[in-house]
Amino acid sequence: MVDVFDFAGTGKLTGVNNTWELLAWGEDTCGEGYMLIYETAVAASGSPAGLDIESRVEGGPSAETLKAILSAVRRLGGGELRRLAGEVKKVPENGARRGQLPVVCDEGCRENVDQ
Repeated sequence: MVDVFDFAGTGKLTGVNNTWELLAWGEDTCGEGYMLIYETAVAASGSPAGLDIESRVEGGPSAETLKAILSAVRRLGGGELRRLAGEVKKVPENGARRGQLPVVCDEGCRENVDQ
């Protein structure tokens, strides 16, 4: 099962839209949660399609799990997913959220308004 969400911006992001799909989620070999998200390109901003692997822990999912995720994506078929799996790279972490609870999307976040 794949969950699919459509984003249509409001406020400053009016006219911006894309689709993102939650392809997989679970726990890595260390018992830490992760999720795999595919996002379509955003024509209005020129942002390309992307494949994101997100984790609740610094450093991301275990190396073994990361390897298994990328291998599974390559086996799914579809040239774009295969290409994106080959382009996944670790992004810098600044530790700013270290020790904090997950971010909650408040009214300003949901309505995309400056506060």
